[in-house]
Amino acid sequence: FSASTYREDGYSATAAISLSETLTGRLEIQQQTFLEDDAGHRVSAWWLKLPNAEHVLQPGYSGSPVVDTASGVVIGIINIRKAEGQRGLAISAQALDVIWPQRPADLFDTPKRLDWQKPVINLDDQREAFARIVSGEDTQTRLLLAHGEAGMGKTHLVNMYEQIAEAHHCKTISVDLKEQLSVERCLAHIVLKLGGVDVFQQYNDAKMELTKALNAAEADKWELLTGYFFSDLRHYQASPQIILIFDGYDRDNPEEAFKSWLTGILLPQLANQTRLVTVIAGQELVTPPRELTRCHQNFPLTGVSVETYQDYAAACRVELPLDHLQLLHEAFHGKPSSFAYFIKERLAKSQQQEARYAG
Repeated sequence: FSASTYREDGYSATAAISLSETLTGRLEIQQQTFLEDDAGHRVSAWWLKLPNAEHVLQPGYSGSPVVDTASGVVIGIINIRKAEGQRGLAISAQALDVIWPQRPADLFDTPKRLDWQKPVINLDDQREAFARIVSGEDTQTRLLLAHGEAGMGKTHLVNMYEQIAEAHHCKTISVDLKEQLSVERCLAHIVLKLGGVDVFQQYNDAKMELTKALNAAEADKWELLTGYFFSDLRHYQASPQIILIFDGYDRDNPEEAFKSWLTGILLPQLANQTRLVTVIAGQELVTPPRELTRCHQNFPLTGVSVETYQDYAAACRVELPLDHLQLLHEAFHGKPSSFAYFIKERLAKSQQQEARYAG
């Protein structure tokens, strides 16, 4: 099993550290425990054993989900900590039958509801680079570029960035470029997420004036509004770092006018301030402006290895010979999502065959 945990440790009156980790161990003897209800219902529970002394259950981990690593299904919730965290008790998720009698009828319908995880992508370099930025260790990088074909893990990487930023108490703003936002709507979205016009007063005043100027060129309006946005940003106090993520930068998304604003007006101004870090992820590589020649990092995503395919198949209990895996890896160009879908379909067919024989 694995358990995803979270807690907050206060080390002083003014500092707190948020911790999150995944613990790995095994289930021991199954026993029965009672819920305190009038009907005296019984629900299953498992003793947990964590052989790795460096990663044990800590105070505050109660309520963390216990996940079956083979299927990815949540099977229980951590309830009791013993032996200084090396052992514990997890109550079965089936206790929801008693606690939540109005639950959806198909909540435990695993074949339909199971969200199969993709093969693990080695994103250590990208994760470590981003962590150095949000922790303040790297004060130079202002732009991160992640690009690759569809299915190479860009969404997974963006989600990881958001989690790391949250752990470091950074403000994160995500912009989905597939929605084809205009520049005005994009800036309005960012300003709103950072506190609105009360915080960005110069920006708002300029926007009101430009609304009256009917003959102003679009590019001039964007450049002026962006300049006032950065001017107000210098006085923003709510977060030490702001992470602006543009996801879906592809050949057809966004429109060329938006791309011109992003690469020609917004990005050049990143080099002159230290509050905002921008991430651009998509199938198309952005050419950074000369102002950011030494202030950006580029991460091409080229898929996973054959060994990763092999490990994923084994975790899903699907036996495939190595030569077959190599052919699949070549056919899928190492894409984790394509192989995950292949494995999911193979498992579904196997379940159908088993059901047919059982009938």
